[in-house]
Amino acid sequence: MPEASSFERAYNNINLKSDIYIVGASTNLNLIPDLKYTQEINFIRYNMATEIELGHYYKYFDFETDYYSNFLFIGKNNKVIGKLDYSATQEELENMFNLTLASFEGIHKRKLIENTILTGETVSFDLSDYIYIEDGKSAQFSISGNSNPLAVTGNIGNGKLNLIKGEYTGSSKMTVQVKVPEKEIYFNMDFYVFSALGESEDFEYDLLTESNLPWDNDREEWIIAEDFSFTGNYSIRSGDIVDKLSTTLSLTINLENPDFISFAYRTSSEVGGDTLSFHVDNTLMNFSDPVSLWSGYNDWRVVTYNLRPGEHILKWTYSKNDFGSVGDDCVWLDAVVLPVNSVVGSGIENDKLPSSLDISNYPNPFNPDTTIDFSLNRASNVILSIYDMNGQIVEKIHEGFTQAGNYSHNFNGDNISSGIYYAVIKTENQQKVSKMILVK
Repeated sequence: MPEASSFERAYNNINLKSDIYIVGASTNLNLIPDLKYTQEINFIRYNMATEIELGHYYKYFDFETDYYSNFLFIGKNNKVIGKLDYSATQEELENMFNLTLASFEGIHKRKLIENTILTGETVSFDLSDYIYIEDGKSAQFSISGNSNPLAVTGNIGNGKLNLIKGEYTGSSKMTVQVKVPEKEIYFNMDFYVFSALGESEDFEYDLLTESNLPWDNDREEWIIAEDFSFTGNYSIRSGDIVDKLSTTLSLTINLENPDFISFAYRTSSEVGGDTLSFHVDNTLMNFSDPVSLWSGYNDWRVVTYNLRPGEHILKWTYSKNDFGSVGDDCVWLDAVVLPVNSVVGSGIENDKLPSSLDISNYPNPFNPDTTIDFSLNRASNVILSIYDMNGQIVEKIHEGFTQAGNYSHNFNGDNISSGIYYAVIKTENQQKVSKMILVK
């Protein structure tokens, strides 16, 4: 929780103190004396509700809430402003708190995040589409942050945020501050802007064949989807594949000068098992990232990679292991910003070739020791790590340049609890997973 003083300072500006509830992990308490004691020892000076009284009322909002680990913020007229989980940062908590306070001042959020690709010289956003202001009330808007002014600059005038393309291709996080006049109550809206001097792809059409880029979708493995999007209303989603197979979306580009590529992706799959990977030629670009960033559940994430001059094949691959499916069993791609060069080729393919990288462990199930075997058909940089079910790394077993051959490493589970774990091996151009079960 943030320090009491940061809450108290803003809370003192509220007139209707009896109407505000900021509900945290202590809402698992149902006895008023217990709740009051919790408030007292934690110096909480605002009202709180018990799980029972809150649950009875808010079940009608169909608002899923885990009272033990989430903070639920409730503002004017008992309207749910939002929720944050136990991992929220102080900045996130303070922003949500100020959103709650602002609702009592007649200022209400409609949307706090916008993602856009800036292909023209300028683009404008009407701030009334993001903030609702009650009659007789007012708000002050200002730009409080710009992570990359070389790519994008901006100003606010006539109730609009105006974004202007900068000198260079790149992305920027533009932060707009919304403030209650004459009071220290303010919150932020974030505009993630991709300034594209070259081609860009936002998949805003019904069929991939309508794109200006030569994506090849003859077999329709990857499809235009409207269930999730990073910009606009559509994205592209990986195709349906069975265990032990992969599906790849690729594009060939030619660069005269060094440049970069950026894109947004989203995953819903088995953590550590069914993964997205991004290759430039035969190099795995997400080689050093934790496997949990490219598998399991990840909301939209933006990445950028540098490219050298020359011809390159860009490949997005969704690969499945043989352990079944979790979540939606797919990945999404959106907001692809390409270098300032022509695209010369493409392809969508299903990979059914035998793997050049293998990993297994024996015995399995094990207690407490198991041997992890892997084989390489050519020399490569290798990382072998153990992950838990949440995608958190348990132990890094091997890292470094490794010659082609067969290798064995012992793993001891004395210091961890029973459950399912994953041995993940990554080379410069591949990744494979072995599912391990520890039974004590």
